[in-house]
Amino acid sequence: DSENTKYMHRDIPALLEKNRRVNRKIVTFMDVMLSESEKEQFVPENINIYELLENIKSVWEKDYSWIDIQLHVEEGLEYKSAKDIFRVIFDNLILNSIQQNDAENILKIHIYVENRGRYINMVYMDRGKGLSEKYKFDPMRILEVHETSRKKGHGIGMWIVNNTIVSTGGKIQKIEGFNGFKIEFTIGDQL
Repeated sequence: DSENTKYMHRDIPALLEKNRRVNRKIVTFMDVMLSESEKEQFVPENINIYELLENIKSVWEKDYSWIDIQLHVEEGLEYKSAKDIFRVIFDNLILNSIQQNDAENILKIHIYVENRGRYINMVYMDRGKGLSEKYKFDPMRILEVHETSRKKGHGIGMWIVNNTIVSTGGKIQKIEGFNGFKIEFTIGDQL
């Protein structure tokens, strides 16, 4: 009925079409992610966490000269996991920090790593502006798909981070956003 298309919240055909477009984007994205997985890039192996994070750090600092990533990890620390798990997690976290703080002259990022047997405890924090107001008192909400505070944001970065962590048997323990952004999580071993 044309009368029911006058207001967006009542325009069911338009809402269904928007939903179809979003679903097509998600399916396309997941196809890409699955094709990467099919190439067996997520194969567990003994990896040197320090060297891997140094590599991630150098790539980001080369592309964004205004970020300063400090690693707090024991040199030579080895752990059985897939390199791409760390890349997916930290590439998304660093990209989010950059996008949320693009007006900064310099952005300090700290990554803390500690081996706890079958788990790696990690803390990622930046000294930027922190979470937007809508997430400060419910920070775990940023892990939901399509949650974003940016106008052109996709809202899938933190969802991917969470799903990747959970897929290892790990867990996000805490997120804070008052004095910069901080996330604490564990990554499980890939035995």
